[in-house]
Amino acid sequence: MSPRQAGLLAAALGLLAALFLVPLCRRIALRFGIVDRPGARKLQTVPVPLLGGVAVALAAWAAVEATDAFYAGAGTMSLERHGHILIAGALIFLIGLVDDIFKDKVGPLLKFIGQFLAVAVIFGERYAEVLSGAATAGGIFHLLTTTLWFLTVVNAVNFVDNMNGLCPGLTMISLLVGLFGVAAGYDARSAILAGALGGGMLGFLPYNYPAARVFLGDAGSHLAGFFLALLSLEFTAGFLSADARFFGFDAFIPAMLLLGIPLFDILFSVVRRASEKRPLFYGDARHLSHRLVGAGLDPASAVMLLWGVHLIVAAAGVVALGQGALERYATFALVLLFLGLLSGALVRVERRRQESLNGGRQEAR
Repeated sequence: MSPRQAGLLAAALGLLAALFLVPLCRRIALRFGIVDRPGARKLQTVPVPLLGGVAVALAAWAAVEATDAFYAGAGTMSLERHGHILIAGALIFLIGLVDDIFKDKVGPLLKFIGQFLAVAVIFGERYAEVLSGAATAGGIFHLLTTTLWFLTVVNAVNFVDNMNGLCPGLTMISLLVGLFGVAAGYDARSAILAGALGGGMLGFLPYNYPAARVFLGDAGSHLAGFFLALLSLEFTAGFLSADARFFGFDAFIPAMLLLGIPLFDILFSVVRRASEKRPLFYGDARHLSHRLVGAGLDPASAVMLLWGVHLIVAAAGVVALGQGALERYATFALVLLFLGLLSGALVRVERRRQESLNGGRQEAR
């Protein structure tokens, strides 16, 4: 069995497990009152259970274990080989779960500290080198870059969990498209992880889109962001290598494209909030998905459109894996131009629609 076949098997098993586990976790959430209640920025009108992320995590774990039984010797998540990943993943998952159970009681600063601690577990040996003074300047810069990457991806994925089906759909696309990239490098561990979590997200989707019977919650979005950050590092070979052009920054281009819409949305939101002199990490209802609804689409159509755009951008990331440095920069520039034109058109349409609606209200008075 090839790594790609193992990843596809894990995806199928994750899908089946999630279809069984999501209704079960939904009932548990309702039983113990772990729900997201309607509020100022919430689209739902009734409380919605929050333990969808727990179901996805359990489904992915079951799929990994079952696939390992077929793919002899993979040891995908064995404690001996990957204990630090398991500990960090459990920590990031628990941060989100605490926020789900004690809704709105965990502030952005506490979540950020917890996220950083999880990253420190992943790169524990390298942080120890820095603290002992043994790290080189290049090693310190590489560590800072990868730490920033993890924190950015986790929060970007959490940011796009703002409309039914958006976060699970986008992460499912990134994971299953990315599976073909990591499997091409004969990395069985990453292919199985990507397939298992991607399949789990796909199995969760029917319960969350177009109408939500259960939410992914911060536990699910944090876990998805963490493993997407981890898996996308498989796309960055060559970063800061001695013979690379421009220090090998082009190595991050495939990873950035693989996570296209979540990264573009967080950039879009941070720039907007900074220009408005508002806190950068406090949520609002002006993400790309909300702007599409403001431009006239219904929520389900807005989410489907973002899925389609993200599929194109993520596929460009896999294509970029086989490109040279200059070709990657050209691909990245074309994708940025594509997204910039789309977002510019979106802002214009939304503005005209709002002006038309406001004009109609004034005439009615």
